[in-house]
Amino acid sequence: MIRPPNAPSTQPSIVVKRQGRPSLETQAQAEARNLKRIDNLINREPEIAVAVEACCPDAPCDLPICALCSRRFRFPFIRELVRIAKSYGGQGEIATIDMGTVVAGSLAAATLERLRDRLRKQLQRNGFAGSILIGKIEAGWSNKRKTWIVHAHLLAIGVPDEAWAKLRAALCNSESAIPVKVQTLRDVERQVSYIIKFTTYHRPLDRDGGGRSRAVPLPLARLAELAAWWTRYRFGDFVFLFGARRFGGRIVVDPGSREGAR
Repeated sequence: MIRPPNAPSTQPSIVVKRQGRPSLETQAQAEARNLKRIDNLINREPEIAVAVEACCPDAPCDLPICALCSRRFRFPFIRELVRIAKSYGGQGEIATIDMGTVVAGSLAAATLERLRDRLRKQLQRNGFAGSILIGKIEAGWSNKRKTWIVHAHLLAIGVPDEAWAKLRAALCNSESAIPVKVQTLRDVERQVSYIIKFTTYHRPLDRDGGGRSRAVPLPLARLAELAAWWTRYRFGDFVFLFGARRFGGRIVVDPGSREGAR
C-alpha cells in the first residue's frame, strides 16, 4: 500500500454556500469524488487507488489525491488564512505567480523544495521584504499547450506596488501571458477558500465572454501523472510561506513582516 513520506471528483465547484458564507464541499461530495478517482486510477496507478479506497477516519491515507484527506487538511488552513487576512483589515490581495511549465510526462521533475526556494529568492530580490505571502504551489494542465503550468496561488499582504512591478519585469520572459496576476481581496472567505485546493479538472476551452470556461475532468493519463506527483509529498509540502512560518497548527507572521504589512 502507498504510504506518503513521513506521514502517519472532478466537478469545478470546491466551495458551497451556507447561510451566505462559503464552506468546504460536503463529506458526501468528497466521497463521490474519491469513487470517481479510484475508478479512473485503478488501471494506471493501482497502488494509489487501493490506498484511497482503504482510507477511513481511523486510518487516513493522507494522500493529496484523496478528497476526504484533502478536505481535512484544507479546512483548518483556510481558517488560518481568513484569520490572518482579517487581522490586517482584509486589506490584502490574491496573487497568482507563474513558476514555469512542464511537458506532459515530466511533472515528477517539478521538485517542490526547489520551486519554493526559487520563488522565495525571486521575492527577496524584487522588494518583497516585510510583506506576507501565504498559499500553495500547484500544477494546472493546459490542454491547448499540452503542458503543466506550475504556479503559486497566494494571499498577499503589504506588498508595495513597485515590488509587483519589479517581479513582473523579472518574469517578462515567462511563457505565461500573465506571469503575475493580482486581485484585490474583496470577499475574504470566498477568495481565500480557493487558495488551498487539490482539484482534478482543467479548462480546455477559451474563456467565454470574459468569464471562466467550463471545467472538465483531466485526461486519464494526466490524472495519473498528477496523482503520482502529489503522492510523493505530504500536504504541507505544497504550502508556501514568505514572511510567516508554521508553529504547531497555526501560521505565525514574522515580526518584521508584521510591521511592514501595517
